[in-house]
Amino acid sequence: MKNGDFIFAQTHAEFLNKAFGTNYKGWMKCVWKYNDAVVWMVRFNETDGGWRNTFISDNRIKEENIGGHTSWDGKPLEWLDKIRIVMEITGESIARKYTFRGIFKYNENDSDPKICRYYDKISDEIIVR
Repeated sequence: MKNGDFIFAQTHAEFLNKAFGTNYKGWMKCVWKYNDAVVWMVRFNETDGGWRNTFISDNRIKEENIGGHTSWDGKPLEWLDKIRIVMEITGESIARKYTFRGIFKYNENDSDPKICRYYDKISDEIIVR
C-alpha cells in the first residue's frame, strides 16, 4: 500500500480481510496489531469517545484526550503503540472508505501521553504480506 491507496468496506472486519488477508466476521476496535505496529482505523477532525484526532500537516498527527480519560482499552495512557499504520475512514456504511495515510511514529519529546500525543510520519508505504 502507498499513501493515498484506499479500500471500500462496510466494517473494520471487512477492511482487515481485504487489506491483510484476515478472516474476521467482526472487529469492533479501532486498532489491530500487525507485526510491531498497529493498524489504526480512525476518523479525523471529529470528536469520538472523548478523543479528537487531527492532521497538523501531511506528516504529523495530533491525538487529543478531550474526555479526561485515565486509561484506554484497560491500559494506562502511558502505555501506547509507538508505531501506527494510519487508515483514515471517511463515509458511512457501504460507502465507507479506508485510505492509507502512512506509517507514523509516536513523538515522545512533544507529547504528554495523558493529554495530547503527536505522531510523525516515517513512511509513505507498507508492504503487506
